[in-house]
Amino acid sequence: MKTLTLSTATLLLLSLTSIAPAMAQSETINCVRTRDVINCSDYGSFRYQVNNNHRYNSRPTEISCLRNNNVINCPNYGSFRYQANNNNNRRSNIRYNRESEINNLFLQVLGRNATSNEIRDFTQTMNSQGWSSIQVRENLINSEEFYQSINNFYREYLGRNLDNTSLVSYRNLIVNGQSLADIKNEISNSTEARNRNYNNRDNYNQGSYNSEHQRQFNDMYIQVLGRNSSASELRNYDQFINNSNYSLAQARRDLVNSQDFKQALDVVYQEYLGRNADSEGLQGYRNAVIAGSTFENVRNEIANSPEANRYNNNRNNDDYYNRSGGNSLIQGILCNITEICF
Repeated sequence: MKTLTLSTATLLLLSLTSIAPAMAQSETINCVRTRDVINCSDYGSFRYQVNNNHRYNSRPTEISCLRNNNVINCPNYGSFRYQANNNNNRRSNIRYNRESEINNLFLQVLGRNATSNEIRDFTQTMNSQGWSSIQVRENLINSEEFYQSINNFYREYLGRNLDNTSLVSYRNLIVNGQSLADIKNEISNSTEARNRNYNNRDNYNQGSYNSEHQRQFNDMYIQVLGRNSSASELRNYDQFINNSNYSLAQARRDLVNSQDFKQALDVVYQEYLGRNADSEGLQGYRNAVIAGSTFENVRNEIANSPEANRYNNNRNNDDYYNRSGGNSLIQGILCNITEICF
């Protein structure tokens, strides 16, 4: 019987072939990149670091990624590890993906993370009623919170309330991929906002007051509302003092009790507490400012309050997007091989 002699190279090739089925095979999956978030259906989402080679686009773009065991690697963007059990339970992946998708919509539309209750409620609605992410977005842009957020920007930068035509326009911008932060930047840098700031600086910084009363009136606006008075507000004050014995103290009380003060306080509450001012808090701060405190003091007190600290901690705890398993292709490969991801 003739003996078969195999070379070393052939033996090595056969040994590699025999163990090949045991090696994990990479599966190509389709993911969607929207701005600086990559969402892989059924597996989750992660943020990637934008650089000069990858400027994000607000329009969703489909990209190809590789799944190997429980690691998703998107070449040129990074890797992340998704949670899976020993049976590779697809249902848990779908749940994780929906939670991430919902939270991403909250960040886009409302500028904040979704709470655990909001995640739960919208997940149940998507499961039981078949809602899509488009319907969730529509629900958010038609909410009172979205309206109040835009209206607060208008009060802060334009000194007026939001009109219905502009509201419809901003809703369309969100549908087309822009975020609440984009809208805020658009309003704050608008021609109307720049003209208003110019007029305020003109009044205060260039000494264009007709009397010392006007300068004192503007100082009062800074103390009560945290901003300069407009030219029209100065004119109205002049009319009051010319036609009656209207004092600066009376003007301060009227301003503190005005809707302008409430709206300015709501902006601060939304920024640090995620809600509008309650009636008790509003009256308490009104009393403090009438007694001589300033709007800046009020802002500092709210920003450093225990409730503000709890709100900030909750937002950090609810952040679903700090799960990136690496920022480069090399890190992704090391993560796959060693299961040490950083």
